[in-house]
Amino acid sequence: MRGAPRAPTVLMVVLALVTLGLLASVGPIIAVALVVAVGIVLLTLAEPRYGLYLAVLSVPVQQYGSLKGLTATQGAFALVLVAWIAGKLLRGARWDALRDANVWRFALFYVAILSSGRVAGDIKATLTEGFHWGEALVVYVIARDTLRTRRDWAGLVTCFFVGASGEAFIGTVQSKLGLGNLSFFVGGIARSFGTFGRPNSYAGYLEMIFPLAVTVALWALFALPAAVRRWRAVRGGSLAEQRRALLPLLGLLAALAGAGGTALALGEGIILSLSRGAWFGVAAALLVMMFLAGRRWAIAALIATGLMVAVLTLGGTGILPSRIQERIGSVGSSLILLDYYTVPITDANFAVKERMAYWFGGIRMAEDYPWQGVGLGNYGAQYDARYFTSPFMKSQVHAHNYYIHITAETGVIGLAAYLLLIGGVLATGVGAVRRTANDPFARALALGSVGIIVAVAVHNLFEDLHVLSLGVHLSAVWALLASIRIGTAERSRVSGNTNESLLQNRRKANYHGDQTALFPSNSRISECERLPGYEGWWETKR
Repeated sequence: MRGAPRAPTVLMVVLALVTLGLLASVGPIIAVALVVAVGIVLLTLAEPRYGLYLAVLSVPVQQYGSLKGLTATQGAFALVLVAWIAGKLLRGARWDALRDANVWRFALFYVAILSSGRVAGDIKATLTEGFHWGEALVVYVIARDTLRTRRDWAGLVTCFFVGASGEAFIGTVQSKLGLGNLSFFVGGIARSFGTFGRPNSYAGYLEMIFPLAVTVALWALFALPAAVRRWRAVRGGSLAEQRRALLPLLGLLAALAGAGGTALALGEGIILSLSRGAWFGVAAALLVMMFLAGRRWAIAALIATGLMVAVLTLGGTGILPSRIQERIGSVGSSLILLDYYTVPITDANFAVKERMAYWFGGIRMAEDYPWQGVGLGNYGAQYDARYFTSPFMKSQVHAHNYYIHITAETGVIGLAAYLLLIGGVLATGVGAVRRTANDPFARALALGSVGIIVAVAVHNLFEDLHVLSLGVHLSAVWALLASIRIGTAERSRVSGNTNESLLQNRRKANYHGDQTALFPSNSRISECERLPGYEGWWETKR
């Protein structure tokens, strides 16, 4: 709707008239549903980023919104794709996103995994999995193209928080009420599983937002005292000055409440999932974020690492709740990897032995087909047919270790392309953190996004988090990082030019003895505008 200020009003009038007509013919429920659907379509056609927001929000409820095999996320993806293409045709194509090296790394990875289809036994499975990765690639390109302003960043992160908070609430209720399969009960605790149906996937989704919630909450918390001081300083001034100081303060309070509440809810959800992979992923993410945040935080991270090693070594004895201690202590049973066939199956090591069986199957596939694997999407069928490990004769479709899984299905070529992609995204994230040293808001988003990459990379040692359209969410996070890095670089260039102009003005002002030349109309500059962490975070242009 840029350039068309009357479009929202016209759209509301049209929808109101359509609603009245439908109410008289099909009833209120169907009428409201149709109007909402039409409104979403029109809004997405006008601004494709809203379709991106819808796709991100649909990830946790994708299965519940499916219609004849088409999930809610796939429907939102189709909508945003059509809207984006239409926008390119109508407004003129801008292909800035193609200058992003990660787009080409992603494309290279996609070609590498699809090429394994020529050796696949089940080409339908290859095409299905190929569609999921193609969906993630297209979402990355669209997000990279549409996330152009700081307001766009804030809108996307808000959608992250809304979707994850709802998911965490559902999972917490499930755990408290003891819902779910009997296999989800561990030590008397019901593992939360949310709308994903599996505790590990549920926890994986939550950890894809948790680091962002932590960093945004800390940004708002640290900036809040200065905002309060500046508001108090102008309380006796003009109404305009008070308004300019109050609005950022209210924004910070809202950000602190929203991000802080989300972080607490997600933390509880991850704990109640009893997913050790998610626990390790979150711990690694927090440590890496602390190392990147600055010298003091890095020292704290070293201390925290030492404490964490001590806790893991002792199994959490006397520090953590007894049920958590048992869960952490059971990690030691993974040592049966070295003696799998002689250690009998017990209730304590059943899950670990099952996971090891899937690992062994994937490793044998990679040994037999080292270059292109058994074909994308064919791990489950090949495991059941030839590579099973007794007594686990049926697989769970993936190898419970994505690095083994991608190597088994697409060979060393696929694994190398995947590592190149993740390495490129991580390098983009580190670059974004370094370039946002003077922009706390963007730095908080960059640190949190890097934390998500690390958490997923660690959790993928025990799980496959590229399932259930989670790739759509991850692609949005990766695109957010790239947009922050590029946007901050452009902002720095603009800021550098502005600072040079201010310096020249200051020299002229000192020469002529006019100290008010720095601020036009002899007006005092708002302290809020010069406050790091506020400066321009609500801007619509970079």
